[in-house]
Amino acid sequence: MQVARASRKGTKAILIGHKGHPEVEGTMGQYSNEDGGIFLIEKVEDIGTFANARQ
Repeated sequence: MQVARASRKGTKAILIGHKGHPEVEGTMGQYSNEDGGIFLIEKVEDIGTFANARQ
């Protein structure tokens, strides 16, 4: 629900989970707005991906 709301508003969303997991894939599929973005964090090192995208 929060991901769909972020998609409608065009805001960025962070999802913590494992790529390929059915629930993660389904949740990420709810984000369809090209103006924002959804970022999957699987490990601490992935936080840099989100931090760089914020700039």
